[in-house]
Amino acid sequence: AEPDGAGAPPAAETQPPAPASSPDADPAVAAAGRPPEGQTGEFSFAPVTVEAPRPVWEKDLSPGQVSVIYPQEYKGEQKSLPDLLERVPGMFVQRVSGVGHYTVARLRASTAAEVSVYVDGVLMNLNGDAAVNLSTIPVENIERIEVYRGYIPARFSGSPLGGVINIVTKKPGKPGWYIKEGFRSYGGYQGSYEYTTPLGSGTLMAAYNRDIWQGDFPFKAARSTLDGGSPVITLDKLGNDYQNSDALLKWQDGHWMAKFSWKKNFEHLPYNFGYYAWSDAYFDAYRQNRSKQLEVEQTEFQLGRRDTAGNLDWGWRLNYLDSKKNYAWPYYLRHSIPPYMNKAPGDLWSSYHSRKWGGNLNAAMKMGGSHLVEFNADFSHETMDATGSDWDSWNNTAYAVSQGRIYLHDYGIDEFHLSLQDTMLLTRAGDLKLTPVLRADKVDMETMSESDKQWQYSGGVGLRKDFGEKWTVKTTWGTYNRHPNFYEIFGDGATIRPNTGLMNAWDLAGNGTWESGTQFDFGVDWKGKMAGADTGVTLTWFQRDSRNQLVLSVPPMQGATASYLALDATKAHGVELSANLNWQRVNLNLSGTWTKTEYTGSGIVAERGASLPYLPEWVLSARLDYTLPGDRLNIFTEYYYTSKQYIDYSTADGRGWALSPLGTINLGLNYKLGKETKLSLGVNDVFNKGYAQTVRGGRFYPFYPLPGRVYYTTLEYRL
Repeated sequence: AEPDGAGAPPAAETQPPAPASSPDADPAVAAAGRPPEGQTGEFSFAPVTVEAPRPVWEKDLSPGQVSVIYPQEYKGEQKSLPDLLERVPGMFVQRVSGVGHYTVARLRASTAAEVSVYVDGVLMNLNGDAAVNLSTIPVENIERIEVYRGYIPARFSGSPLGGVINIVTKKPGKPGWYIKEGFRSYGGYQGSYEYTTPLGSGTLMAAYNRDIWQGDFPFKAARSTLDGGSPVITLDKLGNDYQNSDALLKWQDGHWMAKFSWKKNFEHLPYNFGYYAWSDAYFDAYRQNRSKQLEVEQTEFQLGRRDTAGNLDWGWRLNYLDSKKNYAWPYYLRHSIPPYMNKAPGDLWSSYHSRKWGGNLNAAMKMGGSHLVEFNADFSHETMDATGSDWDSWNNTAYAVSQGRIYLHDYGIDEFHLSLQDTMLLTRAGDLKLTPVLRADKVDMETMSESDKQWQYSGGVGLRKDFGEKWTVKTTWGTYNRHPNFYEIFGDGATIRPNTGLMNAWDLAGNGTWESGTQFDFGVDWKGKMAGADTGVTLTWFQRDSRNQLVLSVPPMQGATASYLALDATKAHGVELSANLNWQRVNLNLSGTWTKTEYTGSGIVAERGASLPYLPEWVLSARLDYTLPGDRLNIFTEYYYTSKQYIDYSTADGRGWALSPLGTINLGLNYKLGKETKLSLGVNDVFNKGYAQTVRGGRFYPFYPLPGRVYYTTLEYRL
């Protein structure tokens, strides 16, 4: 059997998907016989989300809604993982600290912690972090990204409330070199180097990537005129730089896969800005003195094997993840902290070291001609060592170190996840499929009560009906749950503080702290001809209810630290629409999401009926590509829009501080200099809209300023 189903015949419509045949494949991918991506040795211009027709196997990834992204089709455009995900219906990418810094994904109004991120089958969510920082995951080594919304297939462990982002790294393919060098405004540089060679019975790929940005862009800031100064001044955003490095070694043959990955990310933590009665000089000195820094180093090992025996396909995987996170505040390490500042443990420096061991056993079996049964079992053991300045000396009865629940030095957690799924064909024609899934999850964390350590059960069901070749109707329903992690309860000692309200809202002594919820969606897919183009349109209604939901509250004040608040109930509903139109030389992709959120809790945190923060009601995107005759030059334009989003807890009548709507336009071109060489040029945010994004209805109050117009150029070469 060849990895990713290469050479296998497509699955018959009257049969359930065939089993997978490689450690990083799934049954649906293996069924279609689609060759691995990125092995042709030539560059492609086709935009990632507007392929028509879509690959055959995509429809079998899930009975619900799933989007698949191919980063190699955007190569040269210097797009990060957050940039690619912004075009997924139902997705809102929240750049918590500005461009290139801490960035998370929110699916269908979920919190970032409720979205699980996998890389080659391994869950990247650590209990020492609230969510996965998407800005630190390089896209150069990725073959495809799958985004699951609503129904989550059994091959993903646990029962994620928000959804799943599944990242599959490239399978080692054609021997040779790939080199990329790129530059962009404000001191930006990207370099990628990849080498592939046969080794033993398989192929080895070695890759190294470097991403650097100085980030000192100008922005507009507001200040008081009490000292006679200008009400609006232009400053350079300092302390905004980052340096990311990563390396990958991946060896694979028809059955085995071994992988080693390493990454190191260093950044100065950018500071948010407010409206102050300060002089220009004091303002400038203040933001330099307050600059903080964070370094994260992560190493991962993985070994897996997959075998097929008749109708049974099964595999196993062992993995180890090591993450070191070090925070420091250099200025106040050299100077004493002023007495008016509320010093807390970890304010000056902190260190977190997480280690996670895990194993997985999975199997897929065709039973007769109408059932495909899939089983998945995961186990992980995770520890975290934590320390920091004043870690043991802070005397504050509100957080009561003596309770043993705040600022521990050692944390430990064991997780067990089981899932069972059956894809059933209900008609002889195979045009009606029912897919139920059952899950069992158990977590043993020393800070949890005994009731929280019990098995938690959830499940879901998906129903799909095909009406000929043009129409498909999908509907799914499910229950979900998630346990709180170290980070949400105890903070990080740097920018996140423990919240005393958490202790009051959740009785950590025994009443249960798991988040839980339900989801429902109903969607219609149509494929056919529209205005002479091969067209695919998907329209989906979704709704979700959550209980015990934790959300991050960031006060809109300069230097304010954030905390997690316990919301006992929230609701959300909305509509997702995507349309892909493909003419001979023109591709048009449209995506839009409308979401309405509502706080339905007791009114302690926010008024009943108020909207949840950091979730815009509208998210729209569009991309238009044109490939000129000769297939050497491709030009494109993109548009991305987010409506107003509250940055605090609004009231039921819509009052509250909010970021203003923002719409940006990008332009670019890709030119093939030769069969193995490509030049890319472009400009993002052509009209410089992000430069002056506002808060509070017109007062210049950038929360985390955006860089505005940015130019870039990239040269790619393949040997």
